[in-house]
Amino acid sequence: MRKGVVMSVDNVTIKEGNMQKLKFIATSLVSAFCLAGAVDVWGGSVRPLGNVVDANANGIDAMTTPLPSDSRLEGSLAVKVDRFFANRITDDYLRDSIFEEARRAFAFRDDDEEPWNGQWRGEFWGKSMLSAVRVADYLGDGRLRRSLLDEARRLVALRDGNGYLGSYSERTNCVTTSAQRKAHGGGCTNWNLWNRKYVIWALEALYRSTGEKWVLDEAAREMKDFIAVVDECGYDLADTGHYTLSGIPTMSVLKPLLWLYVDTRDEAFLAFARRVVAGWDRADGRAPNFFRNLGCGRPFYAWYAKPESWCKTYEMLSCLDGLLEYYRVTGDRRSLETVVAIRDDLMKHDSNQIGGLGVADRLLGAERFAFCSTEVCDVIHWMRLNVDLYLITGEDRYLDSVEFSYFNAMLASVNRDGTWGAMIVRDAGRHVFSKGQCGYAYHHCCLDNIPRAFMDVASVAVTKDDAGTYHVNLFQDATVTVDGVVFTIRGDYPAKNRVTVRTSKAVKVAFRKPGWCPRLDMDSRKDGDGELHTLVFDMNARIVERSLARGVTEERDEAATLSWGAMRHQFIVDVDLKATLPEKPYATVQYGPLVLAKCARLGAHKPELKDMATVNGLGYSVRLKPLEECGVYAPFEVELTAPGRPTVKTRACAYEAASDDPAAKNGYVFSIRF
Repeated sequence: MRKGVVMSVDNVTIKEGNMQKLKFIATSLVSAFCLAGAVDVWGGSVRPLGNVVDANANGIDAMTTPLPSDSRLEGSLAVKVDRFFANRITDDYLRDSIFEEARRAFAFRDDDEEPWNGQWRGEFWGKSMLSAVRVADYLGDGRLRRSLLDEARRLVALRDGNGYLGSYSERTNCVTTSAQRKAHGGGCTNWNLWNRKYVIWALEALYRSTGEKWVLDEAAREMKDFIAVVDECGYDLADTGHYTLSGIPTMSVLKPLLWLYVDTRDEAFLAFARRVVAGWDRADGRAPNFFRNLGCGRPFYAWYAKPESWCKTYEMLSCLDGLLEYYRVTGDRRSLETVVAIRDDLMKHDSNQIGGLGVADRLLGAERFAFCSTEVCDVIHWMRLNVDLYLITGEDRYLDSVEFSYFNAMLASVNRDGTWGAMIVRDAGRHVFSKGQCGYAYHHCCLDNIPRAFMDVASVAVTKDDAGTYHVNLFQDATVTVDGVVFTIRGDYPAKNRVTVRTSKAVKVAFRKPGWCPRLDMDSRKDGDGELHTLVFDMNARIVERSLARGVTEERDEAATLSWGAMRHQFIVDVDLKATLPEKPYATVQYGPLVLAKCARLGAHKPELKDMATVNGLGYSVRLKPLEECGVYAPFEVELTAPGRPTVKTRACAYEAASDDPAAKNGYVFSIRF
């Protein structure tokens, strides 16, 4: 066994920290367009060229990804992923039922039946299609692609005589009026353009998967009408949509807009993209003003007062991901540097204990809260932002964030039977499953997005850089083929610490050493025409302690935000959880990238799970003893000890396995609080 933290023997390297450097390339627009617009035939269908599956088609990314069908997640953790795909996408009856309900929003156009209280049912079709396209590409399923084309035909047939396709009765109903706000206050919402964005994005993704030109034409037609609505009405983009969010839902159209520009070369799309970006560089200082607020010396959530009103996580991350696409298309280095700086700020001040951001669905400064919860859409888009940053820069630190979010909040969000998923995941008690959202039976805002997160993970399990080095980045069981080289990853990581990686050919390989791992040992030997690499991770069983940051904002504003966060954590229906919200920070127990949780499945009763006592700051250390198979992932006997203090003994397992079933009202079935 060769030992050490950084080593290069023959063609094998373990990467310590960030071995890759930022690759800023001022690529000309013409060359970027030609590369990104290329269409290759693969396996009898058309190779996808979008998002994180574009295999560095833009010529600007540091990393090339495998084709979607060449990276398969496997092992015990992939079981509920496969179940989820079967229950939502690959089963004909269930898929058709899901799409039929989503399509009703466009047939009935009732999202604005209460004009001041606009709904978001219109997003469900686009999100479901985006996920289904990614899964079709992942499975290499031509039959599924054909069914998705049929579904797209059914949707676009709902255009009216004026060419409008939307879920609001009024095409131009894109703002909340002053009269509505006076009458209804903060209850005023409008998601019309946001909903239409998802239709545009889904059609564009379907085009990139199938190569069907009519689908691209429909996406372009929708985008042109989107722009026309804004222009005809004379709207400032910042005034559209939910009035406190300063237009960020509308402006998150930037990414699909740039995809369309790359695929159509229509200059109107690039011009509108520049207008969107200019909206974040305003002389009047209107939120969020990404460019001008950098360097102000305050955390992102404190750029403006009352982050609960303006700092909505999911939409904000979508805009940042759009800025990364803007960098890819235009070579605008300022956009990339701005996203990197904001991402680092969020990691420092708003990352929470389960791999999400903020509290519930807002960037409130997670560092100020003793408890945590996260909307699943926020987790998905945080992962995607970090995946794209890794692909662009090659820096491994972004994968540390992807891994932690995936193994904790993301996997916890999917029911173990694969039939449903959470909207908000919490640190204790139970999650929010949001059945019946907007009056629909088969959808909620996060459920339809979930498959895309798994596809993002699969896309970066193994990558290849410009110098020809293959990078093994994630260690869940998987089989990945990159440029004809097959990587077979086995070991049931992260429940176990020994991983084998077989390559079908002897190639130059670099293995990512996770940031939490103090030592990674490796042995490499020839294996037929390839090599067998055995990795042994020091899983670093540890207690992670926290302190709270206070006084960052004005005392009155901070008190209001903390109160709002506690309310949002309860999310209307779970007011019983208020009694168990800790006021002081608690410690967590972690094993590798896993957060461990006590749970009912391992025999913990409510009094133990609700116990407010904590070992945080008391000098405790942890000892873990693996348990035999007992129906949960990564089960351990846990022993916490400290000199002169009582020993704490309990059982715990991976947080995702402790919490991945819906609990009834007043149920309290898990806790990560130690």
